Parts: sequence; C-alpha cells; structure tokens
Amino acid sequence: MDNSSTEKVVITSNILEEDKACSICKTGIPTHVPDPCRCFLVCKACAMKMATGGRCKLCKEYYTGFFKIQA
Repeated sequence: MDNSSTEKVVITSNILEEDKACSICKTGIPTHVPDPCRCFLVCKACAMKMATGGRCKLCKEYYTGFFKIQA
C-alpha cells in the first residue's frame, strides 16, 4: 500500500467516527468504502450487493468496487 492509500484510509477512519450507520441500509455498521471515490461508507452486506461497481450519487465518479476500512 502506498502512502496516498494509507492517508485516505486514515481520513475515512475519522469519518467513520461521525457516521455510525451504513449510507445505504442505515442499520449496518459501515466497514467499506467505494474505490476510487470514497464518498460514502457502507456495511459489508451492502458493499457485496454493490461490488460490481456503479456511479457515486455524490461526486458522479464511477467506482469499480469496495475495500475494507482499516480502522
């Protein structure tokens, strides 16, 4: 993992402290972020449902999958 990836995970960990629920189902514990945009946090179940990729509704960037947050 390069330094830029590590830095983004740390930033996401700070967001995780504020957002206690999954952005999609609103009940799961957020553990994953889309790659590369990292605009929202989702639980493992929602990440698996959306794993084939899509377009972020916040930044309009395409994401290609999810990765787990290293909190």
